Amino acid sequence: MQETERIFQLVIHLPSVSLTAFAPQESGAMSAGGAFRDFLFHKTRIADVLKEVRASAYGADLRRIVLNFHITPLAEDLQDVRPMSDFRKRDHAVEVGIVVEREFFAWSLEERRAWVIDRILERVEALRSLVARRKLDTRFDALIGDLRAALA
Repeated sequence: MQETERIFQLVIHLPSVSLTAFAPQESGAMSAGGAFRDFLFHKTRIADVLKEVRASAYGADLRRIVLNFHITPLAEDLQDVRPMSDFRKRDHAVEVGIVVEREFFAWSLEERRAWVIDRILERVEALRSLVARRKLDTRFDALIGDLRAALA
């Protein structure tokens, strides 16, 4: 593991579009994904904050937490969204899912920022039981404390 390896990876899943969708629906799906990406990477800089959290500071086992943001998924896609995966020993990774519903885009910037930070903290905190159950060499309290401070 490199000293500079980031522990958080962000993945944005664009909404599915029905094969019979009209062009305006497809365009709306793409624009929601683009708006969310712009929100994370530019308007709030949440992605930049998460880049600064390094895996090397928290132990040898949990090196990657993949935050999967599912943007306005269709009902049939919701069944594929997993709140948390099991720990993948080979990758030293775990994935968490966060569903972003359509009403998110109607909120103010500050409301959206607070909601995303709350969901990230909630999902990462939920990993505590997995870390304990799998007896992972992970300084979880330090990770949560640093994450809270960075996102404040």
